[in-house]
Amino acid sequence: MAAIHIGFQVSGVRPVPLSRIVSVDGGDGGSGNGGSGGSGGNDDAASGGDDDPKKWFIYSGQVAFVLLGLSFVMTDVVILRVLAIIANMMDMIYMYGVGDSPLWLNIRWGALYIIVNIVQILKVLYDKRSVAFDPVKERVYELMFHDLTRVQFQVLMKEAKFIDLEPGTELCTEGQVADKLFLITDGTADSVHEE
Repeated sequence: MAAIHIGFQVSGVRPVPLSRIVSVDGGDGGSGNGGSGGSGGNDDAASGGDDDPKKWFIYSGQVAFVLLGLSFVMTDVVILRVLAIIANMMDMIYMYGVGDSPLWLNIRWGALYIIVNIVQILKVLYDKRSVAFDPVKERVYELMFHDLTRVQFQVLMKEAKFIDLEPGTELCTEGQVADKLFLITDGTADSVHEE
């Protein structure tokens, strides 16, 4: 029995063999194969190659797109960026092994995106870290600035001054542009309207 191998190749894509066993002796093609029509040990090749090592690169590409899609629906920034990092890593694996040669342009950009996401995650975690305030700042934070992270509030407080004022001190005058913002942390203030 003789075999003819028929195949094709698309530029930029690995060769995909299409195998056929053709009997040239006019027999049943089953010589040595138990009369199974000549398919014998070539079932894997005819069915797409279960032992094809490239299939794992294709799987990693599929996983990359699934994770990227999941990252789009995340509201937590850290989880979003972690999914984006894993998706980029899986995509880099795909780009490395799926073609005849690695797609280095895509791999390099993927590495850059991973670095950017890692930096952004570290910034978010830095902003979320616990910062201790003295009792006055803690009260101001809880009453008026709780929408900020504690680190953001700490940065804002670097521009603030805590001062004691004498009774009767005028804080602002109606009709004049104020150049300061006063937050009263202790005591009271009166609004006086003059006719």
